[in-house]
Amino acid sequence: MLVARDRAPDVVQLGPVLQREAQQHRAIARYRLDHFAALAAVDEDLAEPTNWSGELLLYLQEYDSTAAAALTHDEMGKAARDLVPDDVGKVFAGAFQITRNRRGNLAITRRAA
Repeated sequence: MLVARDRAPDVVQLGPVLQREAQQHRAIARYRLDHFAALAAVDEDLAEPTNWSGELLLYLQEYDSTAAAALTHDEMGKAARDLVPDDVGKVFAGAFQITRNRRGNLAITRRAA
């Protein structure tokens, strides 16, 4: 007696493309499970949970985890701007461009490729 599963080709036989897709789907599933676990903890974290509490907590957790990077970003931008003399209107430095507007404020941008 044959079972339908016995007739299905093995993923290994179908080639590397399907194997890569299977790995990507497993990674997505793990990512989703992490979020579902965080949502399950919402009731414990909030005194008065709402239908948007879970999403709010996810955003706040990400906000908190990126605070140090944002602070470093601001500090490095300020340090770079402080190096530009007052009489310079435009600076090209590697992949970046620093420009001064009419008010005298400096903006750092990536140069177009």
